[in-house]
Amino acid sequence: MDTIFEKIIGLLEAAKESAMLKNSSFGFPNDRIEVKSVHFGSDYKGRTGDVMHPDQYIKKIVALHHKTWIVTPIDSAIALLRLHAETLQKSNEIIEALERLDVRGVLSRARAGIKE
Repeated sequence: MDTIFEKIIGLLEAAKESAMLKNSSFGFPNDRIEVKSVHFGSDYKGRTGDVMHPDQYIKKIVALHHKTWIVTPIDSAIALLRLHAETLQKSNEIIEALERLDVRGVLSRARAGIKE
């Protein structure tokens, strides 16, 4: 059975995939565009005169924005959820171990001869 952490992580990972435009398409298979200008001399967008599919161009253009403003916060949230889930699991293991040791019983017996 999935924990609430696993469910939330699954939703965040689906949002991350959407943000990365993994399953998106912006043209037909044979469509091509030609890069006419590149502002600020950035090669990550392509160079002037490059011919590529619209998917390739659009994904390159939005990648930095999505990575910075969407994907990085999602990755941070996933990491925090995994850490919290791990901490909770270890805490439960410690509680179970203490219950097996009957710590309350030991304390009760240790106090039996002590007057308050």
